[in-house]
Amino acid sequence: MQEGVFGGDHGIENDEAMWGIMKAFRNGTAYRSSREGEFGYDVEADYSQQGPGGLIASFFGHVHFDQMLLKDGIRVISTLNAYTKQDFEEAPTRTEGTITETAFDLITIPLRGSEGKVYLTRFGAGEDRVTDYRLHGRQNE
Repeated sequence: MQEGVFGGDHGIENDEAMWGIMKAFRNGTAYRSSREGEFGYDVEADYSQQGPGGLIASFFGHVHFDQMLLKDGIRVISTLNAYTKQDFEEAPTRTEGTITETAFDLITIPLRGSEGKVYLTRFGAGEDRVTDYRLHGRQNE
């Protein structure tokens, strides 16, 4: 899941399983995978009986930077960290003791009449963001 992610310096353990489950849910298919080792798992998910499911986005904060990407037709949204450390020069300037000290988003997804939009209202450093979750001509309701 890290390819194309700004600031992605290493993969997240078992992200391939998480991504496989999400894609199976969205497509109404089955997924099975296992892995041995320290972060081993054995997972099976079957959504073939229910058919394709609605998947609006995958939200994460692992890289401490605001960005929106598209992977396999699924919107991937990353969020700035909620403390004053500025991990990247491109990130907003943070000042302790002011509103910019923090950063978090209030996520609003009106399911009716919104034309498939996801609204991220920023509190603290950074900007409000809006994106479309109707991708590739398919609405993920």
